Amino acid sequence: MTLNRRHRLIVLWAVSALLIASAVIASQWQFPVQAQAQDADKTGDKRTITVTGYGEITAEPDVAYINLGVMTAGKTADEAQSANAAVFEKLRKVLYDQYKIGEKDVKSVGLYVYPEYSYKDGQELKITGYKASHSIRITYRELDRIGELLDAAVKAGANQVNNVQFATEKSEGYELESLKLAMENARKKAEVLAAAEGRTLKGAIEIVSNGGGGGIYFGKTVSYAENAADSLAVTSVNPGEIVIRANVTVVYEF
Repeated sequence: MTLNRRHRLIVLWAVSALLIASAVIASQWQFPVQAQAQDADKTGDKRTITVTGYGEITAEPDVAYINLGVMTAGKTADEAQSANAAVFEKLRKVLYDQYKIGEKDVKSVGLYVYPEYSYKDGQELKITGYKASHSIRITYRELDRIGELLDAAVKAGANQVNNVQFATEKSEGYELESLKLAMENARKKAEVLAAAEGRTLKGAIEIVSNGGGGGIYFGKTVSYAENAADSLAVTSVNPGEIVIRANVTVVYEF
């Protein structure tokens, strides 16, 4: 075999090997590209709109939570506690006998006996006496008699009227209704946005309830009388209205 012929064979062999290698590499790159294109064809790109909807329900309260208590003082802890128990027994009679409140609707939320101190520069703390405090929470549903009840409780010895909270025992139904309104509000917003793009709205593909608010609030307590010295002064409590709110975040396809 001549030198020129051998050289041509080597060149042909090298070119063939290069073509085979190129074909293998091309086939390895082509497969994932085709697979990716097929997956994209299956899923497609969804056009979505994300909106937040709000709903609100106004309702009249049907229950009140009255927080009040009795605080007494004594030279000893036992004296302070005994005085507190005596006053509280009078308060119990007003609540249970006069106003027919069930025991399950009267809950103790705090009972404390603690010393009081005096201090002078250069001297140690000195106990000067003791105080006893008993706080309760009353669930009361005769809202038009709350002022009357507070006055009777104070006359019986209650000397701490902390607050009056109003709520509704139908809160679950109101919350569901406010959620419906929130969803309606969200869909209206999404329909306007889709129409602005010349498209129609499809179904929701994601819904998130962001919680709500309201359902309980503090009432305003006011004492009034024609004469400030009038012993018949009545406490007025205005129940007002309760607002139950809900909001949702919804993703729509369009």
